[in-house]
Amino acid sequence: MAISGFFNILKILLYTGMRINELLNLKIVDIDLKERIIRINKSKTKNGIRIIPIHKDIIDILIDYSSNNNVYLLEKNNKRIEYMNFYKQFKRRFKNHTIHETRHTFITRCKECGVDLHIIKLLIGHASKDLTLDIYTHIDIYLDT
Repeated sequence: MAISGFFNILKILLYTGMRINELLNLKIVDIDLKERIIRINKSKTKNGIRIIPIHKDIIDILIDYSSNNNVYLLEKNNKRIEYMNFYKQFKRRFKNHTIHETRHTFITRCKECGVDLHIIKLLIGHASKDLTLDIYTHIDIYLDT
């Protein structure tokens, strides 16, 4: 996978809060560019089935990827990109990080921007507010000296 394509995938994850497998399983028909929403129809959990708004900073990526007549948003040689193939490339580039950190970053940035915790929970497909706050947020605290 070309480096630009790889970073486009990371950008989509950072702006949507999707799990990597949700993105890899995302079909083009699940993206409504007119309404600017993504429908997650296949997820790890029941609450993971949800609708995510498309941020303006990734709309061009999604337009470009959805215009290629594929079934899945992310394909190589007319086949869905498999998790292990993506994982190996990710680890080669980011040895000390996990792909799941993109969800942590999404949640943290939402919280920093004042997004209501209930909305964050809906966007990422969580059932428990406590799990979202306790595990996922990493808000920096700045002290005046």
